[in-house]
Amino acid sequence: MKKLLLIFALLIGCTAFAVDIFDDTTDITKLDNNGKLTYLTDLKQEIFSHDCAFSLESDEFKKMIKTHKKDKNYIENYYAAQAGYTSFKNNNISGMFSPKMDIMYMYALQEKQNIRITYYYNAIGHLKYIDFMYGNYPNFPYFARKYTTRGNLHSTLYCIDEMTQIKFNQDGSIAEIWHKGKQIDKIKNI
Repeated sequence: MKKLLLIFALLIGCTAFAVDIFDDTTDITKLDNNGKLTYLTDLKQEIFSHDCAFSLESDEFKKMIKTHKKDKNYIENYYAAQAGYTSFKNNNISGMFSPKMDIMYMYALQEKQNIRITYYYNAIGHLKYIDFMYGNYPNFPYFARKYTTRGNLHSTLYCIDEMTQIKFNQDGSIAEIWHKGKQIDKIKNI
């Protein structure tokens, strides 16, 4: 019964994720430095004005963390992610690999019935981060806020399209511009 109530609360809470966000799909890769800074300043102001749909101090958030603290199926999920599966046992799954040695150090699970939340686990199945997606997700543009299991903001990602993303650090003072999977610019003091 508790699980049913938690799932119901999550589904109700996820409607709050569909907030209007900065909906400018300007090609930031073609802007000069001054244009990038202006764009990033406006984007930061808009994105950081929205908070997590769940109160991070709430019992609801704490239950969510406790429920997903350990991946009960971590061995199978680890090997599925390592093998390149994108879907496994009613979850979307993805592996994160070290760039030089191609070793998977983390994997992400996204329950198909609730795609607005992603759980990140280390190689032994312990929860490290939780992402909340906002805006047009899974369509573009959207943004995601990544939190630690203690409820601290780790980073914010704004996805303009499938090729271009902007990643802000926890306070938004540094932005990395990524295009086609490579960091093309890093701007500080925003």
